[in-house]
Amino acid sequence: MIISVASGKGGTGKTTVATNLALSVKSQVQLLDCDVEEPNAHLFIHPVFEKSEAITTPVPQVDENKCTVCGNCAEICEFKAIVVMGEVLVEVMPEWKEKFLELYDRIQEQVSNRQEHPS
Repeated sequence: MIISVASGKGGTGKTTVATNLALSVKSQVQLLDCDVEEPNAHLFIHPVFEKSEAITTPVPQVDENKCTVCGNCAEICEFKAIVVMGEVLVEVMPEWKEKFLELYDRIQEQVSNRQEHPS
């Protein structure tokens, strides 16, 4: 049997429920704490770790001395973490990309309107 405890909101007691469920089962249990920001189920169950392995996530780094703002890096970045806005290169989290582009379009529109209709 597989039981999953999940929620999109922090602080709802997912770890408390999951660890109590794991401790209440009388047979062998595997408890996976997949919390990205603060995996802390181990604080409640005091496991014996047989192995530990460091895991990293590559983060794109742009060498601004070599950047020509051509946009090629934004096109090939598998994480969609780079956006080119006019003459500016911005490194962003993928979930923010759409909002950045939307904001950039609005700013460009306002600049264009001001140039066409100066006060």
